[in-house]
Amino acid sequence: MKKRIAYGIFICMICFSIFYLVYQWKELNRFANQAGLRYETGGLSQAQIEEYNKKQLENAKTEEGTQQIEITAWKREKEQNVIWKETGQQTKGTVITVYGNMACIFPFSMKYGGFTFPADADGCVVSSGLAWKLFGAEDVVGNVVQYGERKFQIRGVLDMEESVLAIYQINRQEAMPYVEVWNPKEPPAPRLEQIESSLGMFGASYEFTGSFYCSIARILLSIPFWVIFYYLCRCFFRWCNISEEAGRGRYGKWCRIAGKAVMFLGIVIGIFFSISFTSDFIPVQWSDFSFWSEKWQGIAEGIQRRGEAPGIYWEQEVIGNVGRIAGGVLVLLTGIWGGKKMLVKK
Repeated sequence: MKKRIAYGIFICMICFSIFYLVYQWKELNRFANQAGLRYETGGLSQAQIEEYNKKQLENAKTEEGTQQIEITAWKREKEQNVIWKETGQQTKGTVITVYGNMACIFPFSMKYGGFTFPADADGCVVSSGLAWKLFGAEDVVGNVVQYGERKFQIRGVLDMEESVLAIYQINRQEAMPYVEVWNPKEPPAPRLEQIESSLGMFGASYEFTGSFYCSIARILLSIPFWVIFYYLCRCFFRWCNISEEAGRGRYGKWCRIAGKAVMFLGIVIGIFFSISFTSDFIPVQWSDFSFWSEKWQGIAEGIQRRGEAPGIYWEQEVIGNVGRIAGGVLVLLTGIWGGKKMLVKK
């Protein structure tokens, strides 16, 4: 009875870990086609983005298959006074000024209402943390807040604890230091240099690409399945040996041949699905032996620069997802190892 309970717990833990990993991968995959650029000083203005979008439309007409890339620029100002207009009550929070798509910055779901849009100069979005501090409630859609000399009506409430007010930019010439790049069909990472040169932006202090972290997560996800695949193949060939020893040599022989073919096919499919990097991780010429050393050196320098650059909301979510996937993989591997020990004892 105790063994059955132990087997049941083991199977439930394995199933839960697999579902947890699939869910985390689905959440992480939302950011596969997004990249971020961080500048020490103001990097991009609304006028520059509009000019770049105009060029994209012209290229789309002349070049077949050209994909529209969505660009969002923003800046962050901490410790800003936000006032509840009706009562005069105020609190301090972080003000995010955006040109483009607010959803590219915030990975959080909406508790109430929704995101506003660029033409809605009098609309804003607040976090549930700011709403609670200022109003003593979270469902505050429709209320009016004041920031500086401007008044804003709340259109949506984000599900996040930090005190944040998000508004759209009205000064077309003001340069903003943070840029989010999103492509609906393919990761924009290989095209970041072309995007920067087209926009007249140089000397980025830090680049962050969601596709790279998604590739790392996919490799992590494949590890427990490679381990399971290994044990299944091992058990199968052991069964073939037992069949041959029992006098069913021909039967076991053909099973062994079929098993090797399936194993080879499984390895090819596994490599194809578990290892996938964007084209910027593939050298133009295979004789370029310095490519990988320079590439990993650049990644190491980028990680170092990240400590100096301000944190980004969707970046924090991506890194958190990768961490949770790594934890889930560790739990699943521990469960597989424990299950193997149980079967050996039996």
